[in-house]
Amino acid sequence: MAERSRLHRQRKADKARHTAELIALLYAAVPPELAERLAADERYKDIITEALLR
Repeated sequence: MAERSRLHRQRKADKARHTAELIALLYAAVPPELAERLAADERYKDIITEALLR
């Protein structure tokens, strides 16, 4: 059971890290002023994260 929990936590951490990497790539692909606005507003991060997890 402990191994199963550990694997679940590891997968969750991997997914979060991958999502953060994709968001960073998105920010790098848009003009700096837009990236700044997106990064400053948590709602955009939540929307982007939800879209990436679909």
